[in-house]
Amino acid sequence: MIERVDEVVLVADSTKIGRVAFDQIAPLSAVSKLVTDAGVSAGDREAFERAGVQVVVA
Repeated sequence: MIERVDEVVLVADSTKIGRVAFDQIAPLSAVSKLVTDAGVSAGDREAFERAGVQVVVA
């Protein structure tokens, strides 16, 4: 179903970033935008941006 949309937005608070999940819904390559909080580290933010993901801190 993700293949049919124009944009995939991941919404996750900063405590979820860098953790290993039980399951995966989609690969990072499918995500176009991450919306997170100000607790995201500069290193994690840069890694997402290098992967082509726009990071929005809200």
